[in-house]
Amino acid sequence: MGEVAPLLDFRRRKAPAWDVDSTDIHKLQVILKTIERCNINCSYCYYFNGGDDSYKSRPAVISKDVVEQVAAFLAHGVTDLRIQVIEAVFHGGEPLMQSRSRFDHMCSSLRSAFSGLDAELRLGIQTNGTLLDEAWCELLARHRVTVGISIDGSRLVNDRQRVDHKGRGTYDDVVKGIRCLQSYAARHGVSFGLGSLTVVDPRLDCGEIYRHLAGDLGFDNVSFLLPDCSHDSFDEAGATPAEFGQALTDIFDAWVQNPSAEVRNISTFLDFFRAGPKADQAQGAEGRNVSGRERSYLGNQIIVINSDGCLSIDDSLMPALRWWQRTPKQAISQVSLREWLGNAVFAELQAGERNLPDERQACAWRGGPCQGGDLENRFSSALGFDAPSVFCEGMSKYYEHVAAYLVSNGYPAQKIKEKLMRQSFLGAAWEIHQHGGLIDEEDF
Repeated sequence: MGEVAPLLDFRRRKAPAWDVDSTDIHKLQVILKTIERCNINCSYCYYFNGGDDSYKSRPAVISKDVVEQVAAFLAHGVTDLRIQVIEAVFHGGEPLMQSRSRFDHMCSSLRSAFSGLDAELRLGIQTNGTLLDEAWCELLARHRVTVGISIDGSRLVNDRQRVDHKGRGTYDDVVKGIRCLQSYAARHGVSFGLGSLTVVDPRLDCGEIYRHLAGDLGFDNVSFLLPDCSHDSFDEAGATPAEFGQALTDIFDAWVQNPSAEVRNISTFLDFFRAGPKADQAQGAEGRNVSGRERSYLGNQIIVINSDGCLSIDDSLMPALRWWQRTPKQAISQVSLREWLGNAVFAELQAGERNLPDERQACAWRGGPCQGGDLENRFSSALGFDAPSVFCEGMSKYYEHVAAYLVSNGYPAQKIKEKLMRQSFLGAAWEIHQHGGLIDEEDF
């Protein structure tokens, strides 16, 4: 096995200065690993089947003491850093494997800690949905917890890889949970912000998968996730980059025929071309979130708190396994949020996002909706993150298809070109500014 690139090797690229005290953190997303075990066994799961078994050394269930430490840690950090929004998302494993009394205590502890603070606390949960029942619906509604359901499509599609520990499909149990949430919401006049999360598989009819999720199951929000893989593991994805691009194109075409659900992959692209100059400048100057979980301005960060109260960086970067295993971990009892976010690894990740590899500098989409792709998809043991995304070819195909649709429906082609050029210019201006140079937008 070859040498692993240094942590991190950006080669000729210089990491920008990172000063958490001078960074405006609008939103902090906290992935709280409340359960570190799962009642199902998805074949593609990076957390349990991705080669890292560190979860075995941590408690299966987060304790009440750790929950209270987390609440105090976050409340103090919000005040210290003047963060406006905390989004705490309960993850696993499967977070509904804990008792309802523990979950009630967890939500109450977080709400109580934020009482009287200026920051907004949002609670969410990502679940496989198999354990949802009326009692869980009541508890989620009481604490105003938004719900994301992991499901890959119809029974035939879902049950190929989303199976239990005996190899049995999970579709029927998931749909039962979805219907329970929808029924409860209709009867009680509440909203769970219900959304789906689906892993893209180009070997399947992805347009039909969208139609099933939005039409048959009635999701208002649909997200399609590219496989968690790096250059080291892409061969396991089972398709070419171009085939992934075609899958996203098929999803877009199905959405055009029935835009009843919001699809994050599509909204991100369309919102870029709807945005005015001020939004362009914000995106160009501030970039996007380092994790890939959601597209947002720099200063919005993601952290993970495991069941033992140990902090780590976003675990969506775990496909960069040989690098990820060497990143810092620290207990919340030993560090403040300010100290954690001031860690050099955040500057290194920021540099990875900002500095695209040389071969992607001329890409038309580099400064627009793409911005290089998710970091985990750019990693290789040889180059670190100084490599193009494994999905580059396919994403370009997808973007070209959506742009052609916009033009065919009256959006000026020249405006698309101007938006992309402007964004690339603003990104270049930011890089020059970071290295001590001056640039005037009028020079462009």
